[in-house]
Amino acid sequence: MEMWSLLAFGALVGMQHALEADHLAAVAALSARPSNRRSLMLRGAWWGAGHTIALFAICGSVLLLGLTLGDGLQASLEFAVGIMVAGLGLNVLVVGCVPILVTQSLLRLAQRRLPHNFFVYVYINGFLAAGLSTLAVGLLGALLMLMVDGGSSEWLSYQYYPFFPLIFFSEAFVNGMIMTALVALRPGWVSSFDDNLYINNK
Repeated sequence: MEMWSLLAFGALVGMQHALEADHLAAVAALSARPSNRRSLMLRGAWWGAGHTIALFAICGSVLLLGLTLGDGLQASLEFAVGIMVAGLGLNVLVVGCVPILVTQSLLRLAQRRLPHNFFVYVYINGFLAAGLSTLAVGLLGALLMLMVDGGSSEWLSYQYYPFFPLIFFSEAFVNGMIMTALVALRPGWVSSFDDNLYINNK
């Protein structure tokens, strides 16, 4: 009975631990990239399995070998977790929030300044928005690398910046084709597209 009580207590502590900041940041980073529900569930399952296996391996080794974690080591591990959480937060901001900001800004600008035309929507919010979002993410990533000494300006100029045009046009082309197909065949799936605004009144 005592063993079952201990296991139940451990399960409750584990569930409480799952809601802590580092796990929430990791889950937010995993779900930031567009995916269908099945892909998100598989990604979360793999992350959970990896997390569980790592805990079993580390904790099992500590218990079986009779080791103890000193205060200095605990502080170092907590500091490392803090750095990883900060990195996950930056990843969400750069990969998730920046494209949303660029796309929404272009959508508002096009709706206010340009004709409400199907092709204007496709070229601006399909092709151009995708290319500019990728470019903004790349430039912000380069800025972060410069700030943390992750790469010199010379290295970025030689190994990073030259690929921006290739990424811009490839992302714009692929995303533009997908958006064109969606607004033509399944316009209800595109939340920013309005039939009454772009088609019905023409």
